[in-house]
Amino acid sequence: MTHCTPAVLHFHPTLPVQLTCDAPHTSSDGGALLLRLMDERLGLTQKLAACIPDARDPARVVHSRLEQVRQRVYQMALGYEDCNDAHALRRAPPPRGAR
Repeated sequence: MTHCTPAVLHFHPTLPVQLTCDAPHTSSDGGALLLRLMDERLGLTQKLAACIPDARDPARVVHSRLEQVRQRVYQMALGYEDCNDAHALRRAPPPRGAR
C-alpha cells in the first residue's frame, strides 16, 4: 500500500484545500487541482486564451475563452482526449463528501 502524507494547498483566496488519502472511493482526477495551481502560477492557459480571437456577442457568452481553454487543456491532461467526454463527465456523480 502506498503511503500518503496529508497536504494543504493554498491556491484559493480564503479557503485552504486539504488533501488526504483516506477515502476509499476517490477519483483519480484529483490531480486536476495540482494542474490548476501550476497553471495559475505560470499563466499558461491565460496566455493561450489571449491568442485565440473571440468574435462572439458578449451578451450571449456563457463561458469565457479562458474557461473554454482551461476545460479543454485540463481534460486532455487527465486523459480525456475527446471533446465529447466533457458531456459525459458533467453527469458523473461527485465524489463522496463533495458538494
